[in-house]
Amino acid sequence: MSKKLCFIVLMLLASVELLAARDIGLGGKIGIGVGWWRGSDYSENVDVTGAANATIGAYTFLEVHKYVALQFEFSLALIGNSDERKYSNFKVERDYRNVAFEVPIYVKPKFKLGPGDMFFLAGPKLLILLNDFTVSHVASGSNISYENESDYQIGRQFHLGMSFGFGYDLNIGPGKLQFALTITPYLTNYGKDYTDAIQNEAYLNVGYAYVFK
Repeated sequence: MSKKLCFIVLMLLASVELLAARDIGLGGKIGIGVGWWRGSDYSENVDVTGAANATIGAYTFLEVHKYVALQFEFSLALIGNSDERKYSNFKVERDYRNVAFEVPIYVKPKFKLGPGDMFFLAGPKLLILLNDFTVSHVASGSNISYENESDYQIGRQFHLGMSFGFGYDLNIGPGKLQFALTITPYLTNYGKDYTDAIQNEAYLNVGYAYVFK
């Protein structure tokens, strides 16, 4: 029993020493990008134009190896899509808007390059919708013209995607300035009024994290 206890204590001490030897970062970031939907309806009958998306939140990273880190993020995001449906003598443009939390968990391979680190990102991202979609409709044509707004109901609040990207951590002062480009295709449709709508996102992110040595 005493040997097992000594082994457990030694393993815990080794783990603490390993974590203490690695950098841990904590900071904030913002992102701007584009959101667009995919699905058979969008490839056959509707022209997808995409819409501007934006995020703001916090992130942390933990170096688990000289060439590998883990990065966790939590962001509040404005997401959506725009599309255009054409008919014989008029067209309807729709802009879809919603607010969500986005929670990606990345594996972060990296290597030294110049004054900082080049890295790649890959991992799951959870999308949590906070509302139904608000949709603005604008119709124009030879004999019709109107604008209105309505709410489209969602059937699923939680969505899982796979996120991929790359970027650069630049050492500045006591922390790292991070630039990253990510793209995320989600795996499930929104349901209810959106049985054929699946979200896609691409973001350019900028953040700064204080590094605890």
